[in-house]
Amino acid sequence: MCVECVRFTLLGNLEDYHLLNEAESPIFSECMDPVGVNSIETAALGRPFQLGMLYDCRRDALVPEELKLLYKIKEEEDWTSQTVSKNQNTVILTDLRPDTEYSIKCAAVGKLNYISESDVTSVIAKKINDLIKKSTSIEDGNPARYRLQTSTDNLDQSELYRKMIFGERNEDKRNKDKKDKTILMVGETGTGKTTMINTIVNYILGVQREDKVWFEITDDQSHQTSAHSQTSRITVYGFYLQESPINLTIIDTPGYGDTRGIGYDNEIAISLHNLSKTAKWIHEIDAVCLVINATQNRLTDRQIYIFDAVQSLFGRDMAENIVLLLTHSDGMPPKNALTAVKEAKIKCAVNDKHQPVFYLFNNHQSEAADEEYEMIQEYAWNLSFRGMENFFQFLENTKPKTLNMTQRVLQLRTQLKANISNLHSHVHLTELKQNELKQTQEALDKNKKYVKDNENFEYQADVPYKEKVYINSDFWNLTKEATCCTVCEENCHYPGCWWVKDL
Repeated sequence: MCVECVRFTLLGNLEDYHLLNEAESPIFSECMDPVGVNSIETAALGRPFQLGMLYDCRRDALVPEELKLLYKIKEEEDWTSQTVSKNQNTVILTDLRPDTEYSIKCAAVGKLNYISESDVTSVIAKKINDLIKKSTSIEDGNPARYRLQTSTDNLDQSELYRKMIFGERNEDKRNKDKKDKTILMVGETGTGKTTMINTIVNYILGVQREDKVWFEITDDQSHQTSAHSQTSRITVYGFYLQESPINLTIIDTPGYGDTRGIGYDNEIAISLHNLSKTAKWIHEIDAVCLVINATQNRLTDRQIYIFDAVQSLFGRDMAENIVLLLTHSDGMPPKNALTAVKEAKIKCAVNDKHQPVFYLFNNHQSEAADEEYEMIQEYAWNLSFRGMENFFQFLENTKPKTLNMTQRVLQLRTQLKANISNLHSHVHLTELKQNELKQTQEALDKNKKYVKDNENFEYQADVPYKEKVYINSDFWNLTKEATCCTVCEENCHYPGCWWVKDL
């Protein structure tokens, strides 16, 4: 191999390929003919003498005994070598760290271990290709859509929540310094909350527009209508990536405001409380994200009800952790949406201009588009990822709020609700007793003669009585508990008996 050919060359532009833990290198093999009768060990004519190299007189070139590919992390000193066979045109490195810059070079090794090295080339390994291999294809196109492979717990519908994990939480010393960030997503059905979660996923994975791929972690909801959201219970997404500086948890609430009514929305609020009690790793909230359509002129009554209900779960200081994620944005200032939020008196974080803190997103970045729409799609991508970058900067600087206050508030609220329920029962029972006495008095007035003569007579009256019944609830863990006294036949604690839950 001639000295000029001993170099590392990368096919094409690295950014045009999806590479994870691998880099491809063509090796110039035309100079690597086996040493034959026309090759002798001598000094290269017209060149400086290089000890230990064979000379190919046919090509006026030195022939190495062995060819090696050397690589290392750019900041480190030690090189790792991989031997290249004489008939090998491509070298694949499979142990590279993602998003890490490497220095790579070729080395021709002759007899007596003489080494002639090429210039050093720097490359950055990317993570996309390995993610594609481990994902399930959803749809081809630009971008191609893939569903990430996750581990899932609590698939039984009777459970409070289900948990979907991407990556693996590592508790070793190196990862103990990682910050845990938890965000709560709240939005009415149809506002684009699902796309927002997938946008967060792609941002964390470092996906770029040039990669022409889009990863999803949420369920396929293409067959669902906005009238009835498929997500009927809380989903907790956990992202534990080795290269990420944070461990991220997303609490995805069901689509608030579907046709199941406000009563169902209230049960979801209770589910959040129970989640904080059963999921021991969720003890703080860093941000509550209110997902709103950027083109919305006014908030619906149900949106206001839900936002107020969620805000009431936390302490007063939670407002500084509540932000607006405005979807379907064209990039212009969302004057109408901000006015709607102000008119609804939604408490949230404000900026220096006393405006609600908001971030703009366009929900078309994941949709496949023809070449004529390439510019529009690129704008949608850039807008969404700029908004995501600003949101994560807010997430980095904000102080988390503990859920201890939330648990206490909901416990007191449940107790108050039980007391009110018992009062209503007593009032109703009193009314029934009054009606019984009224009917008895009327019967006595009609039968004064029998009373005067001290004779027996019969009359009819509605007499209230109590019986024990089973509690019916689709959410068995929310309202099934009750404490009933067998002597006085009173419901001491109901609905949602906190005393039984604490046993």
